[in-house]
Amino acid sequence: MKYLTKAEYSVLVKRDKYWKRRWPYFSYVIELTKTLNPSSVLEIGPYTQSLCGDDTMDIYQRFTPTYRWDASQIPYPINSKSYDVVIALQVFEHLGTNQRSAFEEVRRISKFAILSFPYKWNCPKDTKHHNITKEVIDKWVDSPVSIKEIGKRIVYFFDFTS
Repeated sequence: MKYLTKAEYSVLVKRDKYWKRRWPYFSYVIELTKTLNPSSVLEIGPYTQSLCGDDTMDIYQRFTPTYRWDASQIPYPINSKSYDVVIALQVFEHLGTNQRSAFEEVRRISKFAILSFPYKWNCPKDTKHHNITKEVIDKWVDSPVSIKEIGKRIVYFFDFTS
């Protein structure tokens, strides 16, 4: 498994301001993923660069995903338990009203999941990211094994093996 390095991340930041200030939670997700020693990872909505260099799912073909798919469309074109880990960072707030269904698909196709959300952002003009609290996230997902706040983001880790 190939993981994004800090040096590679630095190059991304120089090319595109989108990547600025993301390393703290990216590095946490990478380290958490490494502890699982996965043989397969699916990253949903990785923008232009995957953290774990395995399969990707994205709505945009320009990012050359393994699966060109809208994550709000259920069911996913993936067999059950096909992946050890599914990673979706800053994706669920973009799924309209389909977060709960998308979470059930993530549970179906993986053994573990790592999801991050914008947390308590105050941006009233941007309703996708505005004021997402734990109460909002609890409507989208089941109870995680762990939760970690990292800056203005919150990372949830799920274990679907039991």
